[in-house]
Amino acid sequence: MSNQRDYFRLEYPEADRPALIVDKNTFPVLDISEKGCKFQLPKDLKIAPKARVFGTVRFQSGKSVAVEGFVLRVLPGKQHCVLELTVGVPLAMMMEEQRRLIQKYKPTE
Repeated sequence: MSNQRDYFRLEYPEADRPALIVDKNTFPVLDISEKGCKFQLPKDLKIAPKARVFGTVRFQSGKSVAVEGFVLRVLPGKQHCVLELTVGVPLAMMMEEQRRLIQKYKPTE
């Protein structure tokens, strides 16, 4: 049994997390891929599995992308929500984000 994912997942340091904006709510994105997104929920917000989500991911670079999907699971102990995206982040944008983070966090010689 393989534990490999179908899509590359980009995990963010706290200072560089994108924001997921849904209606008037803004949530920090912990990691993202072309077809998935994990974000932080406030303790007082409950969200049902399979709920449809329509929003925008705004990256630290200033670029944004509209996303759609549904709640795959909620991790209550950590207050994390995992979305499966039916309309996700384009591969080119994922690669651009990866390059930006590598450039920012590469070790100095």
